[in-house]
Amino acid sequence: MSKKNRGQDIGVRTLPRARTENIVVQEYGSDVLVYDLATDKAHHLNSTVTAVWRKCDGKTLFEEMAQSLESSLKTKIDPDFVWMALDELDKAGLLGEKIAADTGPVLSRRKVLVRYAPLAAALPVVMSLVAPPAAFAQSCVAMGDPCMVNLPPDCCPGLFCEGGSCI
Repeated sequence: MSKKNRGQDIGVRTLPRARTENIVVQEYGSDVLVYDLATDKAHHLNSTVTAVWRKCDGKTLFEEMAQSLESSLKTKIDPDFVWMALDELDKAGLLGEKIAADTGPVLSRRKVLVRYAPLAAALPVVMSLVAPPAAFAQSCVAMGDPCMVNLPPDCCPGLFCEGGSCI
């Protein structure tokens, strides 16, 4: 498919399925926090990308999703806006299947930002951060707790290991 015409039939395609395994989902109003147990990454989905993610069922059409967003945001939304949300979800690893790079419309973030400037706060955004594994939750040994000289975990700052205890 050439770059010029790829994505033209996007409205008749269905959204991919959202990933459901090895994740923990916590809702905060219209936003969602998704913790990926496999990668120890936390992803904050704003309300717009949350709406798209919730409809990623393998059945909802791009055009239907665009109309749903149009209704909730009270402005004209094109399927490329939905594609931008899917791209964010794909980069965060929250879709059950990878999206082929050549299947979406050719659009730049600048073009989308200019087109949807009045909706800047509603642009689909996924903010991600890496969370340390639970094993690193305690990084030092408290006063009176057992320790071994020169072996981790070290005594907390200001303490030192003497006689098998942090003092």
